Amino acid sequence: SMNCIKPNTSVGDFDFTRATTATRVGPNGLIQSVASGLPRIDFLGGTGQVLLEPASTNTATYSNDFTQGDIFSGSANPDLSDTILTANQGTSPDGANTAFLLKDDNDSGVGQTGFDYYASNVVSDNFNTVSVFVKKSLSNNFIYIQTAGFDTAANGRSWFNIQNGTVGTVQSQHTAKIEDYGNGWFRCSTTFKTTTDLVGSVRLLLATADNTTNITRDGTNGVLLFGLQAEADASRNFATSYIPTSGSTVTRNQDIFTRDGIGSLINSTEGVLFVEMAALSDDLTFRSISLNDGTNTNSVGIRYRTTSNRINAIIKDGNGVTFQMNFDVSDIT
Repeated sequence: SMNCIKPNTSVGDFDFTRATTATRVGPNGLIQSVASGLPRIDFLGGTGQVLLEPASTNTATYSNDFTQGDIFSGSANPDLSDTILTANQGTSPDGANTAFLLKDDNDSGVGQTGFDYYASNVVSDNFNTVSVFVKKSLSNNFIYIQTAGFDTAANGRSWFNIQNGTVGTVQSQHTAKIEDYGNGWFRCSTTFKTTTDLVGSVRLLLATADNTTNITRDGTNGVLLFGLQAEADASRNFATSYIPTSGSTVTRNQDIFTRDGIGSLINSTEGVLFVEMAALSDDLTFRSISLNDGTNTNSVGIRYRTTSNRINAIIKDGNGVTFQMNFDVSDIT
């Protein structure tokens, strides 16, 4: 992690580009917008780290208006199921009074209660990730995200404990994550993939316990909501930083760092190449970091090999491979 980025004013400095605005969590713990061309020091969790992300598009066309808009490649407007939705009911993670309150309608009925994006269109074999910021407001301690109408392998539920910030039951069709954004706010995200049945529903529902679906609608169940995001990617199965939208999809471009002119700073012919990285997916492609002369002929690198679960260190000196070592990891950590 880094706490600052030095401007490009002398030899060996970083150059940074990103052609769009983006968000970060500032030192005050609030989500902030960062202008185009400026790097982001993100303080999620309390420690400043440089935020480097791939390009991504929030396809939820109204990210903080849960009364309208579509998600993914198009859906119906959100449909309320036995709930009341009220705007401007609390302080959002960006510090404004723009949180929505989703509350059961107190009709004394029992059943699934929340809101739905019906007729959500997705692309075959994409990873589809839905994320939303949630804060406990009334008596219930859980929410869950449900997908239905897609392939059997994509239809499931993920529960989130919004009192203590833990993931509850996650059915096999989903992967899920919860992140603590402070002040009682948690970002809950669910990822699913479908191949054949490409139109279905995405639902956010209230729950009173883990792995339960129905509630008694007595007016005591409700949560605060902010920042809906729907992202689709062929290989990325996680939510990226929040991308605000208001009437259309919005794309955040990739963060790109380059570092040139560092020859004068290297005073040794030997050293250690170290990288801390995550594969994120086992997609059978080479992904690597290396020191080289601009070609693959003279290089030292660390990479994920096309062989499943294998990490590879390799050195080439112009005459071929002079050193190579493989390590097969045994589990996801």
